[in-house]
Amino acid sequence: MQAKSNSLALSATLGVRVTDSERSVFAERAEGAGLSLSEWCRQAILGSVSTSPDTRLLLAEIIAARKLTLWSLVQVSKSKPLDRIHDQITEANAVKFAAAEECIAQYFIQAAEHDAEDSENDAEESEDDAEETDEDDAA
Repeated sequence: MQAKSNSLALSATLGVRVTDSERSVFAERAEGAGLSLSEWCRQAILGSVSTSPDTRLLLAEIIAARKLTLWSLVQVSKSKPLDRIHDQITEANAVKFAAAEECIAQYFIQAAEHDAEDSENDAEESEDDAEETDEDDAA
C-alpha cells in the first residue's frame, strides 16, 4: 500500500469499534507497512471496496459464458436444439454486470469474515505465546 499523499486533505472521520486483539493485529500490520494505524486502516478499507473496471468486465464475461455453457448443456442433455441460443446470449449480456457486482460484494463479505477470523486467531496465538512465556519466566 502506498503512503499518504501530502496534497490530500483528509477532513472527515470514520469511527469503527474493534476488539483489543483486533486493534493489536491492525497496529502490528500498520507498523510492518511503515504506516500509522489510521492510514493503514484507511488504505485497507479503500483497497477492499475498489475493484478495477477490467476485473469487473472479465468477471461479467465469465459469468455470462458460464450461464450460456450451463444452458447449452441442459439443452443438449434434453436432446433439444440450441435454436434459442441468441435469446440466451441476449439475456446473459443483460444480467452479467449485475451478477458480477453481486459476486464481488459476496467476495468482499467473505474476505472480511475470513480476515476477522484470522485476526482473532492471531490474537489468541499471541495471548497463548505470552502465557507460555510468563509460565516459563515463573519457572
